[in-house]
Amino acid sequence: MRAARSPYTRTKRFNQSTRLWQGKDHVFSLLSEEEHLARRARMAAGCSGKENLSLESSIDVHIEERIALIRSNNVGFGKPFGDVKADRDLNDYLEAEETGLAVLLQWPTPPAKVMGLSEKGLVSFGRMFATARELVHDRLKRDTSGKSDMFAPSFATRGGGIISDAEARNLTYMQAVIKEGMRVHPPVTTTIGKRVPDRGDTVVINGKLVFLPGGVNDSQATLAVQHNKRVFGEDVADFRQERWLLEKDERKLAEMNRANELNFGYGRYQCLGKSIAMMEIGKTVFEVG
Repeated sequence: MRAARSPYTRTKRFNQSTRLWQGKDHVFSLLSEEEHLARRARMAAGCSGKENLSLESSIDVHIEERIALIRSNNVGFGKPFGDVKADRDLNDYLEAEETGLAVLLQWPTPPAKVMGLSEKGLVSFGRMFATARELVHDRLKRDTSGKSDMFAPSFATRGGGIISDAEARNLTYMQAVIKEGMRVHPPVTTTIGKRVPDRGDTVVINGKLVFLPGGVNDSQATLAVQHNKRVFGEDVADFRQERWLLEKDERKLAEMNRANELNFGYGRYQCLGKSIAMMEIGKTVFEVG
């Protein structure tokens, strides 16, 4: 159904419904196979990096920014407010954004302080300022060397640089973790349909031959494919990256890889951004880990 030369085509119900503007198609909503292939051909080189030579370096810049944010995400001062760890809105800080900020924007400074921006007041917006001030004062008392936050240089942006795509793809264990992550939690679970060719088709389902009439819309259930016990074993509900490393049957492993690759599609319908996505995932997982 998704092979490079498959006679199955796109469905009007699904693909055309993704149009952003009436009567104007993008590469995903095009139904004409000729137009779709032509547009993919124009876009492929840029998405793959063959003509966009700065693709990986530009991705590295954004990865560095993301990693710096993750590593310095202690309110920027080396100490958290504590909401994430407690899994609740401590001191009603988030609720205060709706009340205190509205006061700040709608009233001049003196009334605003009376209404809730006083650091000694009962309203949480003022309490949040008091906490931030306390964190800043505490941070200034400590050494800034070797610390990654708003007061000290980030190792992520000034260190040894982001791992290259080639190096990341050679890290076998990490790639197994990424595959397993995409198997357990597929990035897209929408049933993307295909139209059965006019002559119909006979397929094998659960060991039985099934005839599909021509013109019928068919689709795959991505989550079911990635959790297929016949392909991945009885422990499909478990996150076990070793399944990609310990499988000795080459044909079985090839089947597992084919199923996993369906997350991005096959052939002429494969996601144009696959190489970019895998590059970003590999770099990010390595740097965060």
